[in-house]
Amino acid sequence: MKPFSSVRGPVLVVHPSRDYFERVLQVAPNAVALAGPSRAESLPAASVIPADLEDADRCLRLIQAWEAQNGVRIAGIVTFLCDHLALTSELARVLKLPFHDQSTIHRSRYKHQTKTCWQEAGISTPRGVEVRSSKEMETVLSCLPAGPWLLKPVSASGSEWVRLAWEPAELEEQIAAVAAGLAHKARDAGDPAGLILVEEYIRGEEGSMDLFIHGSTAKIMRLNRKWMQERKETAGTVLGYCASRWTPAEEEELRQQAAKALQALGVRRGLCMLDFIDSGAKDGRTPDRFCFLEAGLRPGGDCLPEWSRYAGGYDPVRAAVLVSLGCPVELEPVSTRHNREIVAFHLMAPHAGELTQARWESLLDHPAVLSVEPYFSQGDVLRTESGGYQDLLLGAVVARLEPGMSLRKFYRQLYEAGEFAIVSSRTFPLAHAQRSAV
Repeated sequence: MKPFSSVRGPVLVVHPSRDYFERVLQVAPNAVALAGPSRAESLPAASVIPADLEDADRCLRLIQAWEAQNGVRIAGIVTFLCDHLALTSELARVLKLPFHDQSTIHRSRYKHQTKTCWQEAGISTPRGVEVRSSKEMETVLSCLPAGPWLLKPVSASGSEWVRLAWEPAELEEQIAAVAAGLAHKARDAGDPAGLILVEEYIRGEEGSMDLFIHGSTAKIMRLNRKWMQERKETAGTVLGYCASRWTPAEEEELRQQAAKALQALGVRRGLCMLDFIDSGAKDGRTPDRFCFLEAGLRPGGDCLPEWSRYAGGYDPVRAAVLVSLGCPVELEPVSTRHNREIVAFHLMAPHAGELTQARWESLLDHPAVLSVEPYFSQGDVLRTESGGYQDLLLGAVVARLEPGMSLRKFYRQLYEAGEFAIVSSRTFPLAHAQRSAV
């Protein structure tokens, strides 16, 4: 990763993980992190400002004191976490740094508002209705009479409490389950606590992208397909990522629609993530081929940065730093640079329990494996607390797909190479209701 030094001053990274901040420092060695006390302990002491992130005024005073002590001014600000977008926006406003404003963040964070903005702008998106409990079944069925239905919290990130229902009785059961799960979750200030979005389930191939947008300019930085697994316990499970199969003309259609989708939310400049469904114009529920699901005002996370570097020569961490400093971000079109052999897999435990064996070193020795990121180690306990598939995500692997091998077979080969053993009494079948399988 080629270092980049800003003559304007350091970039401030809000609450980065250790691995992300290490990547930032490779690009911008003078970067500084603002982090909560526990996370600050894992970061280089000379490059961190420990702070209570719940107190924006206190954070600002600490940043200004750091500037005075070091004789520099913060030149850019960035965060890679949706939960800290609002704080980052407030700090940027006072420090007079470019970042998304609070209203844009609110429209992107709360899914029903995102949907409303897109519908008003003519962007294809699944129809949906907000509810709080299964007592509102009549409201749901009057708006969305035919299943299947997808349920998700209005504001949670990732796969938390995302459920799939095929019949009305199952829908009522899943609304009650999600409501019960959300009742035990602490919510952010201003969060519409307990609201559940029930939306029509759009069949098709799910994809994801990072889009750099600046005024009328929009560039696709990353474009990939998701290898999905749908089951009612943890709907929306992403088993893997691989390169897109869309033609240059289809990519251009996607680019234009994605730019319009972000502009409808109020985005003027930034590196953002969008998830969408390619229904092939055959689903019948949407008038357009590409149907947008969600947007994030930061690049895609998880194992996507690692996949992006190997598959497309795109480093989202570097790009986000450059964007925060007002620098140009140049890349060739996705269709000319993505390596279709590179895949990323989520190695999923079939159930919760104690991980009694995990041979990550065996995976590293596999000739096709390029990188391994363990999330759990031998002796750890996997608990289904957040209601999302991340609870069972053992780790991520980026590898080179062998010619002629299916994703399913390659996944199983790598999983077996890890020799994982989990002791528990409850099992969820791993190969249930696959879609988008290759």
